[in-house]
Amino acid sequence: MESCQDILINFGGHRLAAGITIESNKIPEFKSRINKISQDFIKEDDLSPELKIDAQISLSNINFGLVKDINVLEPFGIGNPQPVFCSYKNIISDWRLVGEKREHLKIKIKEENRTLEGIGFKLSRIGNQIFSENKVVDLAFNIELNKWNGTENVQLNIKDIKNYYLGGR
Repeated sequence: MESCQDILINFGGHRLAAGITIESNKIPEFKSRINKISQDFIKEDDLSPELKIDAQISLSNINFGLVKDINVLEPFGIGNPQPVFCSYKNIISDWRLVGEKREHLKIKIKEENRTLEGIGFKLSRIGNQIFSENKVVDLAFNIELNKWNGTENVQLNIKDIKNYYLGGR
């Protein structure tokens, strides 16, 4: 922001957020400058954040008690992220796109005689790519309690999905 201060009325912020006051006729110049500056600082790797997995877990170990144990770690935020788990070779028994714009992915994961549900916010593109080819996948997720319509269920908040490849591990 400091390199654009000559066209800004006011600016401020911190490492994770910024605010500006600018005259509307100077917005195109600001946009051009800030885009040029960001090209020097933002690398291609910065645009694909790394998902850090805290632990591998079997779906059979996911239950209300585990959700309660995880919630002891709250509040979650920047300095205390919600734990991310992974599970390999999951069978997807059903999937569909949900939400007003159909941008969210709702899945059902089958394990023996149990079915877990998962929701992947803004993951509709992954559903269309992966499930047309394969229904056995590796998952990265948070474990949460879903309260809806008077019922409570353990739900996976899907962060990423990859095809499971035989012999890949």
